[in-house]
Amino acid sequence: MANGSKTWFPLVWSKTFPADVEAFYRDMSAKGVLFSMPPKKQDFGGVLAQFVDSEGAHCSVGAEAA
Repeated sequence: MANGSKTWFPLVWSKTFPADVEAFYRDMSAKGVLFSMPPKKQDFGGVLAQFVDSEGAHCSVGAEAA
């Protein structure tokens, strides 16, 4: 790459979201998935969590607040 150029990573959206982020967190944690951010209520009212995938990428899962 030339000096000053940037590497762009595509943003991939899944159309499948867990209905219950807390349950997803518990289930995946029990299976050994590392979470960099446990489920946390956000300012917009939803709940987000972040986990680290098998290649080290941080992935977010979210749901609307109940």
